[in-house]
Amino acid sequence: MSCGCMMAATRPSPFYSVFLVRSLPFPRKVFDVTEGKRFYAKGGSYSFFAGRDASRSFATGEFEEENLTDDVTDLEPEQVAAIKEWQTQFERQYKYLGKVGDFYDAAGKATPALKKVKEKLQKAKIVVDQELEEKQQFPECNSRWTEKDGATVWCTESSGGIERSWKGYPRQFKSARAQNPSPDALECQR
Repeated sequence: MSCGCMMAATRPSPFYSVFLVRSLPFPRKVFDVTEGKRFYAKGGSYSFFAGRDASRSFATGEFEEENLTDDVTDLEPEQVAAIKEWQTQFERQYKYLGKVGDFYDAAGKATPALKKVKEKLQKAKIVVDQELEEKQQFPECNSRWTEKDGATVWCTESSGGIERSWKGYPRQFKSARAQNPSPDALECQR
């Protein structure tokens, strides 16, 4: 097994479901998701997670068969961090049952996959910290859309949830770190 992260399993009767979430870079955590059976049971919107480790799909949002896999070794740091966010959501929402498997071989030695994932988590933390710093400097604009008026964009002293002493003006913003910057991104600038 490669460095998988998530798997759901179900038993038809009585209904019982567990969800395995790789606690990067730690062992998989097992959660009872019976409360979410409308999603994970046969016919549910997330039933394709049942019986397999589909961590890649949780990170990428791509649910085609070829993406329902445990291989996360080539994901970007932000995508690996997204798996951790899913784990946090499951910790809040579902009952924790225990742990299975891990990133270590039969002799207890760390696998190369563990090293890769740890490196990506470190990179993800740096990216997230940089994005937070950037949002402090260039907070998001307020916006609304109505059928009558169309789009309206404005800045206040607390736009983007960032309190500051200046109001600013909406300006197009392209982050130097964004891989695919949105041409419509607007930020409040002085």
